[in-house]
Amino acid sequence: MSPPRRGRRAFLHTCAAGLLAATLPGRAFGRAAPVRIGVDAEFMDPNSTADDAVLFGAQAAVDDLNARGGVLGGRPLQLVTSDNRSVPARGVANLERLGAERDVVGVLCGKFSPVVIEQLPTLHALRLPLLDPWAAADTIIDNGQRPNYAFRMGLSDTLAIDALLGEIERRKLRRIGLLAPQTAWGRSCQYAAERYIASRARQRLEIVGIEWHRWGAHDSIPGSYRTLLELGADALLLIANEPEGAALVKGLAGMPAQALRPIFSHWGISGGRIPGTGLGLSLVKEIMKLHGGSVSLESTPDAGTCATLWFPVTAQQGTALARSRAGL
Repeated sequence: MSPPRRGRRAFLHTCAAGLLAATLPGRAFGRAAPVRIGVDAEFMDPNSTADDAVLFGAQAAVDDLNARGGVLGGRPLQLVTSDNRSVPARGVANLERLGAERDVVGVLCGKFSPVVIEQLPTLHALRLPLLDPWAAADTIIDNGQRPNYAFRMGLSDTLAIDALLGEIERRKLRRIGLLAPQTAWGRSCQYAAERYIASRARQRLEIVGIEWHRWGAHDSIPGSYRTLLELGADALLLIANEPEGAALVKGLAGMPAQALRPIFSHWGISGGRIPGTGLGLSLVKEIMKLHGGSVSLESTPDAGTCATLWFPVTAQQGTALARSRAGL
C-alpha cells in the first residue's frame, strides 16, 4: 500500500499520536493479530485536505479504542492506507489489494464521489463494508445492492442541495444557474436540484442553464459564470472543488458590481486549500475594526481589485503626518 505523503501530513499524524499517547492509558496486546481498516483516499492530491481530516479522525478513533482494550476480545485496530490519487481505476485496484489482505474488515473513502462510485461493484463483490465520511453522491448509498455494504457517515447531495435551494427560496430568488463538474458527482447534484424544483412547483424555481466544467479546466469557470448571467440567472448554485472555486473567486474580483450574483456552494470547496483568493480579508476587516479603522474595496473589470486600509489618526497625529509629508 502507498503511504500518505510526508511533510505536513506526517507532522499532523505525529502530533495526534503524541497527544493521544500522553492523554490515554497504554495497552499491550501481545501477539494478538490486528483488526485492519483500510483508508483509500486522494493522499497525493496537492490541494485536498479532506483526506487529512478523514485519516486524522480515523486514527484518533483507533487510538482511543485501542487504549480502551481494542476489539473482539482484545485485538488492536490498525489502519491501512492507500492512495487513489483521485483516479477511479487506481481506487478499484487499491480495493482489490485490500480485499486480498488478511483481517481487513472495512474501508473508509475520501472525498471524490466518482472514485467511490467506480469502487462499488468491487466492494460488494468482496463483501467489504464501506464507511463514507465525505463523498456525497446519492448513488454511493442508494446503489440498488442487496445486501448493501455502503454506509454513509456524512452529507449527501440531496441533503446539501435541498438546504441550498431552500435558502435561495428564502431570499426570494427564482432563476438559478447551475455550475457543476462533468462527473457523476455533478450529475448527482443536477438530479437532486431537479427533484427539489419539481416538488416546489408553486414556488416557480427555475434552472435557467447548466454550465458543465471539467476538473482541471479552471480558466473556463469565469466564462461559464458570464454565460449563466446572460441566461438571466439571479443566483448561482456552485458544485465544485477548491481549484474551481478559486478560479471563480478570482474571476469575480475583476467584474463590475452589477455582474455579481449570490453564490450558493456545495461543500466541495471546503475540502481543500484555496490560496491567493483574498479570503483572508475577513480577518483583516476584523483587525481594522478593533483599531477603529476600516477596509474598502474597489474592483476594475478584467483587471482586479484594490483593497485600501483606513487607519484613524488624532488631530495631533494628522498634523505631524502632514508636516512629515511636506518635509517640515
